[in-house]
Parts: sequence; C-alpha cells; structure tokens
Amino acid sequence: MLDPACGSGNFLYVAFRELKRLELALMARIHADFGRKAQRAVGTRSLVGTRQFYGLDKEEFAVELAKVTLMIAKELAIDESQAWMDGEQLDLPIEFDAALPLDNLDDNIKADDALFCKWPKADAIVGNPPFQSKNKMQGEYGPSYLNRLREAYPKVPGRADYCVYWFRRAHDELPAGGRAGLVGTNTIRQNYSREGGLDHIVRNGGTITEAVSSQVWSGDAVVHVSIANWIKGDQPGK
Repeated sequence: MLDPACGSGNFLYVAFRELKRLELALMARIHADFGRKAQRAVGTRSLVGTRQFYGLDKEEFAVELAKVTLMIAKELAIDESQAWMDGEQLDLPIEFDAALPLDNLDDNIKADDALFCKWPKADAIVGNPPFQSKNKMQGEYGPSYLNRLREAYPKVPGRADYCVYWFRRAHDELPAGGRAGLVGTNTIRQNYSREGGLDHIVRNGGTITEAVSSQVWSGDAVVHVSIANWIKGDQPGK
C-alpha cells in the first residue's frame, strides 16, 4: 500500500490498523471453521507488516514523523490483537512481529516530489494530495515548477487543480486489479479538473466504485472535498 502524499502518516496509520484487524478476524474465522487443518494450511504467522506500506512526501520532517507513526500503529495493533483474543478467549496460535527493535523504514517512506519521482509498486494507493487551486498554484510553487509540471503531464489541462495530477498519476501507476482512493478538492468533478483526472481514469480501464461528490472537510481547513475510490479494471454491481 502506498500513500504518495503521506504527510506525517495518518492514512498509513489507519490503513495498517484496519488491515491488521481484518487479518485477525479472517484467521479467527478460518481456525474456528477448520481447526488444526487451518494451522497447517494457512500457518500461524501474521503476514501484514510495516514493510508492505510505502509513503512519499516532499517534507523531510513529515517523512520522519510518518516512520514513527507507522511504528506506533504496529505497537498498538499488537496490543489490540492480544487484548481481543484474550477478551474473546480465543486460543489462536498467531505469531506477531515483535514491536522492538524498531523496523527500518528508510526504504519505504521517502522524501521526494511524488509527481516527478519513481513510485514504489503497490496494489493499493490511498491519500490526501495537496490542495491548491489553479488560481493560486503559480504564487505557491512559482512559474518554473509549473512549467516543469506541465511538461511532465502535458495531457492535464493547465487550469486543472493541483491534486488532479495525483489522481492521474495514481491510476497510471496501479497494476491491473489494483485499487485507489484519494481525497481531492470538490472541483475534481468539474470542467478541466474532471477532464484531467476522473475522465482519464474511466477512459483508461478504471471503474469508480464509490464516490462522495462533496462534503465538509473534518480538519482545520475550511473547505469542501470530494472522494473517489476506483479499481483499475471491471467491478461487478453498481
């Protein structure tokens, strides 16, 4: 799993915790239904680890925070899993990674500009790319950066919002069957931003599986956001 605009690692933290919960529930169900056969078939070792998670961010300090955040997620997941098994009185022989020594995540979470660097291979991409309207991009990033951006992504309309580039790049980086979910400004569904991002996704084998047209952002910023989740391929159902 990759967050190409990871900041201090909040999305990585939540994703890690949720995947560990899913893994534990699946193993409990398998062992309950199949007993010792399950132990031989699927093993007893947890397969979700921090080194399956990747992040990119331009800010070096944020990157260091993200590494710490993911390690906190690991420690809490271990404690939560053990407490849940004790509370449910489950005798599951699951082997969890030890919280110490800390995992070295230098190769997983890196300081770089995601719009120009190579992305790690990932089956799932999640994140909250930077919000910056087309009208303020030049003042924020400068003309040379914008020229470089438009040279690298010539098919994105020049009047598209900044976060649109992440939607387009995320889809291009996904493998067949891979999934993505990104938060964007609520203009991603309109005009030039839609053309550069969501239209590109559905024209190139993507299926939007769930979307929120507009909602108030829960953080400090006074903005409305849109959310889109999609798969690179077909999805049955609505």
